[in-house]
Amino acid sequence: MYSPPHPSTDLDSTLDAMKEPFLAATEDLTVLADRIKTDFPESVSFYNSLLLHAHGHARAYSFYTLKAAPHSHVIMWCRSERNEESQKTDTWLALHCRKEEVVLLTEALHQTRLLDWEGRLCIYHVPEYLKNAVQAVAAARTGQELDPSPCYTFVYQPQLEEPIRSGVGLRVYRLGRKGVRHMLDTSKFDKKKNFDEMLHLVRSAPSAGVYEDPSVESEAVVDAANLPFGPEEETPVAWITTSFYGALAILMTEERHRGRGLAKLVTQVAARMLAGQGYVPHAHVEAMNVPSVMMFKSLPGWQEMHGVYFMHRV
Repeated sequence: MYSPPHPSTDLDSTLDAMKEPFLAATEDLTVLADRIKTDFPESVSFYNSLLLHAHGHARAYSFYTLKAAPHSHVIMWCRSERNEESQKTDTWLALHCRKEEVVLLTEALHQTRLLDWEGRLCIYHVPEYLKNAVQAVAAARTGQELDPSPCYTFVYQPQLEEPIRSGVGLRVYRLGRKGVRHMLDTSKFDKKKNFDEMLHLVRSAPSAGVYEDPSVESEAVVDAANLPFGPEEETPVAWITTSFYGALAILMTEERHRGRGLAKLVTQVAARMLAGQGYVPHAHVEAMNVPSVMMFKSLPGWQEMHGVYFMHRV
């Protein structure tokens, strides 16, 4: 027998929708990206992520602006999934606002029902001026603070440089299918990323991998602007990719190949590719990852710009 919906349930849902401070972004994402470009360097990852999704290169996140202040620089992206193992919700999100808008963003975070603060949570590239505000919201919503991991942000400034060369017995390609799978399987943070979505991203946005090829008998110049895809069923020995959140990430070299400069090689190739596609090449490096920090400090064209936090609760 049909039972009509309870009037109070409909009313509660309507009131909840009216109170929700965030609204799904209705503007062209390129317009939002252009708006926050004036907030560089703190907005650099958010800028790239907006463009990645606007161009169809990524499709992982939903973007939101403030209902009451749609022309502010307050923007949020998020994604939530049910974790079948923990029976809780996994949520990934990033937040951006100008320094003078921190109170505006904080009030919205206290009110929003879009986020499950009780489940597993990761907040990406939080700038220093937002860290305490985010901690205060997390403590108010759950009674617990988040675990902040400090990172340095390095930004690549395109310049006239010497050609990039790969060594004997090696070729540089964009990552093929098996390379993407291997990259995820060996990643410290991204093992559970959706393979199909990562493959879609890598098919469009820059990535670089070094593959062994005994037929290469001399050094070769790497044409970053026209880099082909690597063999679909081979794995690279070093790699890097563009992340959904806009930065270069998942940099790794197989242990037996370390000390040969391969991490520098793939990083420089991917950075030039990003710049060529209109993105801002940059990377967030954990402060405790001394080898990677020292590598970026020594790379031509890279400059340390500001600090951020990746904030977690597992």
